[in-house]
Amino acid sequence: MNTRDKILNHLETNIPTSAAQLSKLFGCHKSHINLLLRDLVTDGLVEVDSVRKGANFYRLTALHNQRMEAIHRYLDEHETGMAVEIANATGIPKNLVTKTLKGMAARGELHRDWCHKNAWVYSKKPVFNFGAANPLTAFINKALREVRT
Repeated sequence: MNTRDKILNHLETNIPTSAAQLSKLFGCHKSHINLLLRDLVTDGLVEVDSVRKGANFYRLTALHNQRMEAIHRYLDEHETGMAVEIANATGIPKNLVTKTLKGMAARGELHRDWCHKNAWVYSKKPVFNFGAANPLTAFINKALREVRT
């Protein structure tokens, strides 16, 4: 198995990894790993997941898209879900589900609410609209804002 295949195999079964981590793992020069990663990014097989402390962390493009689709399907079927439930139902490792859900919530794709079980609950639509649960309260708040201005 050549180094390119080793990189693809590693990214398929593990969390996003940097070039330095791959070079230590495979015992290759970092420059060789960087060349291979550049070619893989150009081919569209690998993409940059994140940048931490100046280092790019890479993930498989197709695998990431499959995981995102699985999470979306789960939330379409169940409306809400916690990371543990989604991980068990989809077979995706919990740490990746948690990271993906957190990123989706930060981008505004999902809503994230704190649950009494000390966990985040994710949904595609908000559980309730804060401040508008009682129309009279919303009316009074609006009137107060107008008076104060």
